[in-house]
Amino acid sequence: MLSDLSEGMLAEAKKRLGEDSFSYIQQNAEELTFKSNSFDWVVSHFMLYHVKNPELAFKEVARVLRPEGSFGIVLPTRTKASGDKSYSAEISLAFKILPELEAVYLRTSTISFYSNEAEVLLNKYFKEVKALPQPNTLFLDNVDLILGSVLSLPAFKTELVTDAFLKEYKEALSSLIESEGPIAKDSTITLLSGTHPLCG
Repeated sequence: MLSDLSEGMLAEAKKRLGEDSFSYIQQNAEELTFKSNSFDWVVSHFMLYHVKNPELAFKEVARVLRPEGSFGIVLPTRTKASGDKSYSAEISLAFKILPELEAVYLRTSTISFYSNEAEVLLNKYFKEVKALPQPNTLFLDNVDLILGSVLSLPAFKTELVTDAFLKEYKEALSSLIESEGPIAKDSTITLLSGTHPLCG
């Protein structure tokens, strides 16, 4: 069974995985409609940073898991200290061209819940918690892919981002890659798991 709060994400999953491969159901992780003790495994894949109150989601998962069940999580890992305003090369370049974007970026940054915070909550509600960091760096040299990723961020969906800015930004990205090589992007994730507290 696959669930998501977004109808669009469920539609995309059906398209990619097939209508009959899974049961698809729209759910809010903070208010699951499933009965208690329903599942052996619950897996959250790059989702918990979209939840308004992650702790409620952890409580709900604990409720719907059977006593022997486990909760698996995949999330990005916070690799910078809180308050560190250093940016990846492609983001820094955008702010250099259009400095006003930085304030919008800081105000609308979507990820505030990382594997670090998830591990704290796992230890609060589950036993036998394991965290397996997976260090990784992506080296990006495709300007269109980089641009697509950047434009998916909320700050880059505002009226500040004009056609003139995009033209200049794309040219600057091309020049940066040509002069310095592929852009290195930290993509470290952590795999976490915990066993239902009633287990054993």
